[in-house]
Amino acid sequence: MLHHNSSCASRGTISTLLASFLLLTAVALVAEAAAAEPAPETTFAVSTDAAGDFADAGTGQALSISDDGRYVAFTSGSRNLSADAPPEPTQAYVKDLLTGEVELVSRAGGFAGEAADEPREEAKVGVERPLISGDGRYVVFDTPADNLVLGFAGDAFSRHVYRRDLLSGETALVDRVDGGAGAPSPAESRASGVSSDGRYVVFESEVEDLEDPLGDHPPGNETVYVRDLDAGTTVAVGRADDNGGPGPLADEGSFEGAISRDGRYALFTSSSTNLDPDADGLPQVYRRDTQSGRTLLVSRSSAGEPSDGETFEPAFVGAGGCRVAFVGFEAGNLAAAPAPWLGVYLRDLCATPPTTTLISLGEDGAALEEATFAGSSADGDRVLVMGAPPEPRHLYLRDLSTGATRLIDRADGSAGEPGDGEVAWAALSGDGCRAAFTSAAADLTPQAPPSGGSNLLQAYARQLDGCRPPQPPTPGPGDPGSGSGAGVTGNPSPVAASEARLKIRRLTHTRLRLWFSAAAVARVRIRRHLGGGWRLIRTLAVRASGPGVVAVALPQLPAGRYRLAIRLRWPGAHALVRFLTVGHSRQ
Repeated sequence: MLHHNSSCASRGTISTLLASFLLLTAVALVAEAAAAEPAPETTFAVSTDAAGDFADAGTGQALSISDDGRYVAFTSGSRNLSADAPPEPTQAYVKDLLTGEVELVSRAGGFAGEAADEPREEAKVGVERPLISGDGRYVVFDTPADNLVLGFAGDAFSRHVYRRDLLSGETALVDRVDGGAGAPSPAESRASGVSSDGRYVVFESEVEDLEDPLGDHPPGNETVYVRDLDAGTTVAVGRADDNGGPGPLADEGSFEGAISRDGRYALFTSSSTNLDPDADGLPQVYRRDTQSGRTLLVSRSSAGEPSDGETFEPAFVGAGGCRVAFVGFEAGNLAAAPAPWLGVYLRDLCATPPTTTLISLGEDGAALEEATFAGSSADGDRVLVMGAPPEPRHLYLRDLSTGATRLIDRADGSAGEPGDGEVAWAALSGDGCRAAFTSAAADLTPQAPPSGGSNLLQAYARQLDGCRPPQPPTPGPGDPGSGSGAGVTGNPSPVAASEARLKIRRLTHTRLRLWFSAAAVARVRIRRHLGGGWRLIRTLAVRASGPGVVAVALPQLPAGRYRLAIRLRWPGAHALVRFLTVGHSRQ
């Protein structure tokens, strides 16, 4: 790697445009090559550090994956995933499967914000339920931490829900009373779901009147709410049809919320009898339309009868809110085949008439036992279910368009050895070509995870089809690095990440000039060599509204050795960013 040694000429001297061509040959522009796209039917580890070593304490059960399969959110109490990880408790992380970067995301505002603490000394549960938005920008989680939002200390006995913006570094409290600056929920809250764009978050809280800014908010029935973080509104969705005003709340409470990709529809489970004339006191699944104010009892048979067994764990299948998956317990009237003890059913509300089918089927077409739903593709054609036999519980991908089912928690190859440990949780990317899951298996990858008993989980991903990770475009004529026109010499390959190293001998003002090929947000991390290692001292977000050059003024940097690393995030778009200059002026 090359270095730029700035001797810092006279006061006020800065790099000129001409010098930018020379500096590019002196400032290291190191492309961090993205890992080669895994071949179809391969399994690879997700919960690994930058060196490829497994999380030393394993992971939590829950995880989630972005629509393009690039980002996976998970929790871990491991110490080797991030230099910022405290000794305890469990934290939330996001793994970038394109660059290999692991980011601690359960932290206070700012890119170097303090990691979530654990005020309950006896618990040490930490962060749970990490939910990444479809576009990969936001992560929602819940934690009892009292240090994440300025002015809110929480309490030692309740969990609260937060949303982390990976682009801006903002951490926001979600479970609030209605209003932009609504008071925090006074009761325990849990994250349940997030819309694709991260705007809407569904959560459950043990209080019934968060919609009333002036209410007393005493503890009450558990209630499912949707928070619109753009509008600052909190609306209870666990309620009956509106009739000239908001319908009555579920008289036995609501729980297990879920939200459609566009945020319009919400799902919940309730044993209440005031939500539908056919409700009989069993736990049933409902869908709430937040625009029309209508609430439907979803867990019905194709004949229209409510389930005769308990139903729970609802989830949307695909986009649009038409298809709903849920688990039925000894629900004998939901499908023609003999009902399994626990089965996953699909209700299509947009079919004429609506239909209900059993979808938790194994490779031989027989019903799986102890089945649960894990996720679906955005088009709704592919679904993930977990179940047995064979023991232990495995993960299956079912193609609803063909009726084919295949076991996917296995070693490389379509006939790879099935995992020797149970699958705990799973999620499917929106494009349907990558599944992420947590498993106690020790034989899924050539490198075995650390031993820690049969219950130690690690996170993995399975390549189902040829996923195409987002690739920056090749620069066109006249763009920096294109080899023609007013570009940068050397024609480095298009990258989503690069690094510059520099040595500063005197206090300086430092500036960067970054070239963007499209609208995007880049994050610049500045590390200084201190005490024998590299310490993160500042992170900046740089936003480009379109193609062109953006000048970035960095903070004053004392004499020392530095690394400037740049990484690019471009939700829904392809882009390229490069260092053009690192210029200095002497103080």
